Amino acid sequence: MFDLTPRQAEEIRHQQVRILYDRFPQALIATVINSGLISVALWQVIAHPVLIGWLLGLLATTLLRLLLYLQYKKQQPAASAAVVWERRFLIGVIASAVIWSSAGVLLFAQHSVLHQVFLAFVVGGMSVGSVTSLSSRWPMALLFILLATTPISIQFLNTDDRVLIVMGFIYAIFFLLILRLARDFHLNTKENITLQVLSTDRARQLEVAKQNAEEASQAKSTFLSQMSHEFRTPLNAIMGFAQIIQLAAADDEKQRARRERAAKEILVAGEYLERLIEDVLDLAAVEKHRIKVQLEPVEACALVQECAGLLAPLAEEHGVTLIVNECPGVVMADPTRARQILLNLIINAIQYNRDQGSVTLHTHFLADKKIRFSVADNGPGIEAAAQDNLFESFQHLGKSGAKSIGIGLTIAKSLTELMHGSIGVDSTEGRGSTFWIDLPSASIDY
Repeated sequence: MFDLTPRQAEEIRHQQVRILYDRFPQALIATVINSGLISVALWQVIAHPVLIGWLLGLLATTLLRLLLYLQYKKQQPAASAAVVWERRFLIGVIASAVIWSSAGVLLFAQHSVLHQVFLAFVVGGMSVGSVTSLSSRWPMALLFILLATTPISIQFLNTDDRVLIVMGFIYAIFFLLILRLARDFHLNTKENITLQVLSTDRARQLEVAKQNAEEASQAKSTFLSQMSHEFRTPLNAIMGFAQIIQLAAADDEKQRARRERAAKEILVAGEYLERLIEDVLDLAAVEKHRIKVQLEPVEACALVQECAGLLAPLAEEHGVTLIVNECPGVVMADPTRARQILLNLIINAIQYNRDQGSVTLHTHFLADKKIRFSVADNGPGIEAAAQDNLFESFQHLGKSGAKSIGIGLTIAKSLTELMHGSIGVDSTEGRGSTFWIDLPSASIDY
């Protein structure tokens, strides 16, 4: 009826066992009262040693079950231990059922129909009571009822008295109906527990979904705030330098130099705005799975040298030494996207580096027929706690002065995976970071 996970099935079993122990005090009270009534009622017709021995056996068993109950309540075991505690409870049920079953033999007064009927009434009452106390686990209720009532039914059937024979049949039929009732009670109990477990899980899932939605909303708000700031900075520069150009005299040498510098700054700000817009568009395309890659053989050395050449002015501007080591190998990649990823990693290594730092680029072969591109810097490194979420949207490397909206690494990760590769970072705080991308060697077919 229900498609349950292993954890849910375990929790349902746990709740069923908990009900067994929760209802045990009722069975305990009934056992003590009924055993006392039997002892008083049969004192004159059953040999005292037999009656006392039976009573002590039942009370000893009940005491052991009580100790088990107290231990369970004290420990409050987890769902994973439900099977163990159910097995212990089952041993107690079997022992109790055997003693009640023996009453149909040891305490059956052969020459007193009145006492026989009284015994059948008490044993039957205990069996009916087990429907509520044991039916959360159907096999236990079945076992107790059959063991407890069968000897008395046989005793009634094994006589020459027609009335007692009929009573034996009625007794047996009645408890077959009781077994059916116990089965229905068990199914209803299990269904209620199952619905409760599923409801709890659904509520938990909704809470997680709500929390994720709130986090996503907060991330979007942060993103919009950062975007507003990042766009405003170059726009202010563009407007300010445009005013300088507008106000500068055309024939003044100093003003001409100011115009040239202003034009250069406008160009830089415009290029930065263009990069921001491209990053946002790439992120939207990644999230909607609209980016396609065209894989082809790409020489690792040529790719690294091209990126290093493009970013040499940026490295010089930041006082960072750009080092290119040996870069062997040919990878299967989209050259445009591979260049975009590598440029992003190198720019980060330059911007988040220390003064007079260095960035080293190299590639090497891996054992799984892939080639690793490494971008290593000797900057401040990244805190261990921040590394886990580094490739998620809107995460920053930590340097407030660097221009970033925190989506470059997210895009890099998605693009790398589209090219059947992987991306990661090895960083030690205070000693620098090494970002790497692993791409398939050109010898692998896709």
